[in-house]
This record gives sequence, structure tokens and C-alpha cells, in this order.
Amino acid sequence: MSGPTPLLHHYWLSPFSEKMRLMFGHCDIAWGSVEHSMRLPRPELMLLTGGYRKMPVMQQGADIYCDTRLMSTQLMAWSGRDDLLPEARRLEVQELSDFADSRLFFVVITASMGGSALRALRREHGATWGELLRVVWDRVGMMRGAEVPRIPPKVAKRELQAFLQRFEQELEGPFRFGDGPTLADFSVYHVLRFGHETLRADFLRRYPRLLDWMARMAAIGHGRYHDVPIRDALEEAAVHSPAEPGPLVAPPSDCEIGDAVTIRPADYGTIPTQGILIGAPAGSWVLRREVEGLGALHVHFPRQGYHLRPA
Repeated sequence: MSGPTPLLHHYWLSPFSEKMRLMFGHCDIAWGSVEHSMRLPRPELMLLTGGYRKMPVMQQGADIYCDTRLMSTQLMAWSGRDDLLPEARRLEVQELSDFADSRLFFVVITASMGGSALRALRREHGATWGELLRVVWDRVGMMRGAEVPRIPPKVAKRELQAFLQRFEQELEGPFRFGDGPTLADFSVYHVLRFGHETLRADFLRRYPRLLDWMARMAAIGHGRYHDVPIRDALEEAAVHSPAEPGPLVAPPSDCEIGDAVTIRPADYGTIPTQGILIGAPAGSWVLRREVEGLGALHVHFPRQGYHLRPA
């Protein structure tokens, strides 16, 4: 790949960040680790995103990428790893990946949370009760106005067990679709890891093939990375010019290139980002933002799962 070293804005307990850390390792792309708090406020990161609050966020110079769906696509383009989304199985892989990052994520969270999970976070990850309460309150705020289904705990536990049984039975080799990991493996892994290991729900003990698959995924590792202070990340944005957007694909009828727009996630964490729509490549939107002290930034969002509206 060409251009500045990509940076991942993340925190270490973040499940979606683990997905991207492993993908960096698998794609053999060196990256910079910019660590943030588990909760708001994150004022420096907001300078880059313009409002988007989910983690992680990926940065290359003055280009800011939001949502792991889009980040994954970008890593594939940089590394040439088309095998992460093999053409012959594209639909199956993408459907499983999307399911894991949405429904399965909430199923696992609901089935895993409780007093034992909070105690595990405090005991094994160094979080104080005060910090845990602040994180919980932050997540309550993130879910305000969310458009996600509420899943009763008993339903979640039944769904999780059904998924685990099916996934173990459908393993086609060392990984879900054969000899190498696909996008779906990374999506399923980060969700199960968060519940099973981080929250200590221990729901995989009856699935030996799944535990072996988990070990193979973990062995991929995070690759070559170095720590980057947030001030250096902001400097990276300031000294680089954003890349030109890819080939234009028609935007929706109520927005035109050059219009002032807002964009927000359709599910949760719905703080909008405002900017000028300057690109509509296949599968994504690109907003231009002028930020004092940083200059022009291009903020990239996937089309799927986001609402784009005139400002």
C-alpha cells in the first residue's frame, strides 16, 4: 500500500476493535495504535469524525474511515487479500459477517451480561466500580434513540446455543469456509471472544471444534504495530491532504454532490456527522469537513446501515 501508515483509534477491550486488529495482522499491514477511553468524552477523536462515536475508527492521513464494514473493505484493497471475500462464496460470507456484527453481537451481549461479567471486568481488566458505572451510563446514552430489537435474556441464550451448534457443524475446515479465514470468521470471532473471554460467560466449553477454531483465530495476532499519541494522529491529519474519492456512483435523489448533508448510524450511537458530500463511490459516502487547525478531512462511511440526509 502507498501513503501514510494507517492508524487505528481504539481501546483494548473493544470487540469491534479486536476484529480490526486481527485483520491488520492477517493482512500484514503495519499500523499505529491510538488508544482512547472506553467512554465519552473523546474530544480529539470527535475532531476527526465530526460526531461519529463508535469504536474503532481508522485513519490514513486526512482520510477517516468509520464502521468496520468499510474498514475491512479498505484493508482488503490495500493488501490485495481478495480471499477474505471469495467471489464464489461472497453472498454467504457477507451475510454471516453482517449477522455476526449485528444480531449475534446483541445476542451475545444479552446472554453474557450480569453480575459475573461486571466482576470479571473489574477483577481481570482493572476497571474500578466507579469506572464501570460511568461506562454503563455512557452505553445507556449510546443506546438512546437506538433502532435495535430488545432481546429477552432467555431468548438470547437459546439463540446463542443454536448458533454455536450450527456454526460448529458447518465448519468446512480449519475455518468456517475452508482452509483460510474470511471476513465472516473475523466478525464471528470478535463477538464470541467478547462474551466468552472478556465477560467470562464461558459458553463454549461444550464445543471443542469451536474452541480449536477460536485458538486458530487468536493465533493470527495483531501483526506489526506501534503506539501513537493522539497529538501525533492529529498532526498526521493536519500535514496530509485527503485522497480523491473513488469513481462516482449516483447518490440518492434528495442529495447531490456538493450538498451539505448529515449522516448517522441507523442502529445505535446515532450522533450525526455533518459535512459536504463530495464522493459517492460504490458502497460508501465521503463527506468533506473543514476543521480548524487540521484543514480538510474526508470522512468515509458505508452506505449500508447509515442514514444520509440533507443538512
